[in-house]
Amino acid sequence: MSLAALLIEGTLRASAVMLAALITVACLRRRSAALRHWILSAAVVAAMAAPFLTFVTPSYRVPLDTIPRPRLFAVAPPAAPVDRLRTSPSGTSVSRSPIASRSVK
Repeated sequence: MSLAALLIEGTLRASAVMLAALITVACLRRRSAALRHWILSAAVVAAMAAPFLTFVTPSYRVPLDTIPRPRLFAVAPPAAPVDRLRTSPSGTSVSRSPIASRSVK
């Protein structure tokens, strides 16, 4: 792994740790200042240790291309087009039924 990749990865990990700590501190704003200070101090120590822990801990990669994706809608084959006029078995067109063509007064 190149030096630039290590620096970028370490920066992203440290940023994620600090972001989680800041969100936690924002949720605990009514608690004591000592607790919030302890959380931020622990986050700074964890952010400093994160790049070094990459050499000690095993790597874990999640293969995202093998995870099945959920379908939102069922895919149905396209339906045959429907004619407005019905056809008789002999193939000639038949007008609509008298009930459907009657106007409502």
